[in-house]
Amino acid sequence: MKRLRIFERGLVLLVAAGALVMVAGTLVLAQDDQATEALNRGIRLFEEGRYQLAQEVLLDVDRNNLNATQKTLRDEYVERSQVAVTMAEKATQDLEYCEAAIDDGDLQLAEMLCQAVLDNEFASPVMRESATAGHQRVEDFRRAAPDAVMELETATPAPAAPVDAQTA
Repeated sequence: MKRLRIFERGLVLLVAAGALVMVAGTLVLAQDDQATEALNRGIRLFEEGRYQLAQEVLLDVDRNNLNATQKTLRDEYVERSQVAVTMAEKATQDLEYCEAAIDDGDLQLAEMLCQAVLDNEFASPVMRESATAGHQRVEDFRRAAPDAVMELETATPAPAAPVDAQTA
């Protein structure tokens, strides 16, 4: 009788331990699934051109819940997103400088900056459209007043006269 009770208690403990292992295993798998989902979301955001958000999502992925291939992929996309964010910011800056150069009549610089935006693989479609419009504005200026544009493009600023306190 006593042996039967010990056996029953042992069996109950064994079943409980088995259930605990299954629950723990399920939690680990759920964490792995969440990490995999977040990794896939980050990659998808990167491919959509949403580099800043992709970087944030990828940096939040817990590497410990990824397999070796996924870790490598995550690290690769984190690095790519960092480059993409930097280059997208450069495209924005080049576009702003392009507009200022057009307004200042520096058409060569404007054209160079517009081209830099178009050559930047991380420039958004809106930025590319603006750079194309900038190119068009440069061409419009050149066609409207070719002689004035030629003077602007070939003129060099006169060197500043040295300030001599003794002659002042």
